[in-house]
Amino acid sequence: MKKNPVIIGAVLILIGMIQLAVYTEPLPASDYITLPSGNLAYSEYGNGAEVLIMIHGSPGSKESLKNLAKNISNKKIYVPDMFCFGESTKELNNCGIEFAAKTISDFMDSKEIETATILGYSWGGSVVITFAYNYPEKLDNLILVSGNGIQEGEPTKSFLLERIRSYVAYPFAVYYPGSFAGDYRWRRGFIKSFIDSDQRIIEEELKEISTRTLVLHGKEDTVILPWVAEKQNGLLQNSSLEFFEGNHQTIFNDVEEISQKINSFLENG
Repeated sequence: MKKNPVIIGAVLILIGMIQLAVYTEPLPASDYITLPSGNLAYSEYGNGAEVLIMIHGSPGSKESLKNLAKNISNKKIYVPDMFCFGESTKELNNCGIEFAAKTISDFMDSKEIETATILGYSWGGSVVITFAYNYPEKLDNLILVSGNGIQEGEPTKSFLLERIRSYVAYPFAVYYPGSFAGDYRWRRGFIKSFIDSDQRIIEEELKEISTRTLVLHGKEDTVILPWVAEKQNGLLQNSSLEFFEGNHQTIFNDVEEISQKINSFLENG
C-alpha cells in the first residue's frame, strides 16, 4: 500500500504538537534572575569597574559569545540568554527586538547596573540598536559585530516576504518531531524572533543615536553583507567602521582579531 506523504506529514506534525503541549521547561542550570516574563539565564566573565553586556544572535545563546567574552580585557561581562533562547524562558508570545531591548534594561535594573557598554552580534545588532535608541542614558558605548538592522540586508530584502517565509516555515520547524528532538523551542525562538521584529524602523533609529559606536564586520560575511555595516556607519552620528578577516561565523571559532579591535576601542574611549 502506497503511503501518502501529506497524511504522514500531518500525523507527524500532530505528534509534535502533542509533545509540545505536555513539555515543561526546566529551570536554568546556570545563573539566572527572575523577571516579569520569566527566568533569564546568564553567564559572567572578567573583572572590572565597567560593565559590558553581550547579546547573541538568532538562533543563538550565551554560549555563542563565550570565546569572545573570555578575550575582552578589564571589564565585568554579562552574557544573557535572551528570552526564547538558551536556558531562559522560551514559551513567550513576544520574542522580538523591542521586547529584547526592554529585557536588557530590566536585567540592568535587576543587577543594579546604571550604565554599560552593550555589544550585539547578528540579530543582537538590531536589539542593541533599539536599546541605544530607547535607553541612551544607560549606555556607555555601543558595539555592533556582524549586526543586522537594515531591512534590505535580509535575504529577500522585503519585510512582507520575510514574514511570509517565516510563517510558512513555522509549523514544520516547531511541530515536526525531528525538530522537537533537536529542541523545538530553539527553532521556535529563532523563527519568532524575526516574526516579532520590524527592522524597517531601525534606519531612523540609527540616525538618532549619538553614543560612541564601533561597527565591526567580517569582510567575507555572506549572511549579513558588508555593505550593511557601511550603511549603519553612515547613519550613526559618532561611529567608526572596522572590518576583520572572516565571515559571519568567525566569532564562534577565531576571536583574536575581533577581540583585539574591541579591546582597542574600549581602551581608547
